[in-house]
Amino acid sequence: MNITKRKHMEQRLRIAAAAFETQAGIIVTDANKCILCVNQAFTDITGYTDKDAIGRSTAFLHSGLIDESFYQTMWSDVDHDGYWQGEVWDKRKNGDLFPVWLTVTAVFDSQRNITHYVGSFTDLTAQKQAENVLLEARQKLESKVAKTQEELEKIREDSLRINTALNVLLRHRESDKCDAQNALSREVEGTVLPFLKRLKGASTDRNQARLINILETNLHQLVKFYGRETSLSSVYQKLTPAEIQVASMVRQGLSTKLIATTLNLSTGTIGIHRKHIRRKLELDSKEINLYSYLTSLIE
Repeated sequence: MNITKRKHMEQRLRIAAAAFETQAGIIVTDANKCILCVNQAFTDITGYTDKDAIGRSTAFLHSGLIDESFYQTMWSDVDHDGYWQGEVWDKRKNGDLFPVWLTVTAVFDSQRNITHYVGSFTDLTAQKQAENVLLEARQKLESKVAKTQEELEKIREDSLRINTALNVLLRHRESDKCDAQNALSREVEGTVLPFLKRLKGASTDRNQARLINILETNLHQLVKFYGRETSLSSVYQKLTPAEIQVASMVRQGLSTKLIATTLNLSTGTIGIHRKHIRRKLELDSKEINLYSYLTSLIE
């Protein structure tokens, strides 16, 4: 006899049997939703054996969290469309409730009559736990971000208040310094310098006149530089690194020639640096000695 057809049928049955023992739980029912068979994964997931399940309605798996109208709609969709899938909650044999992803498929005969239902489901417990962990982590992160933003906003507001107060203080300081400069200038120009001028006009001694000239120059410089920065570091901030190097050596009392030799530069280059230093420090008068000015600064 030709047994090819039978061999093909046996092969298909073996494939179907292998597919039946998948990682997903499988339930096969008749048209009345009475369980005919289940696979091993069903037992592993729910705790119910095939003897516990066969002959019973699938309703014994219901968790009680979902009302019956939901299942009525689900079965109506299966009968109409041939399948349904979605997330539901079931109950294990030990009473634990657990989420599953359920797919229900209707089996039709040649006249489009439903003969069986096949349900396939996977346990979503681990996935839900991971989602909860991620959700908690996200909520904590969002809470920390919100708290950080509040703290940053508070710091920004505090900074604005502090900056406003500092600006007010600086304006008052500049105003007080300007008032002091003006008062000193008026006093020197209105009282001291006219007196020195009369004294110099009445003097016939050349040495005395020279001393009066020096005194006048020093008074002019005192008025001009009164209120300026006296810190060496604040003055150096106005200079380039090369100019700071030259200024430091001038402050040590080194001559232009010695500075040029030490830095391996020409005396003309050192002279240009000295010129730039004097301009940046507003030492316009040639009578003002750069060395004397630099040594008068506080380190």
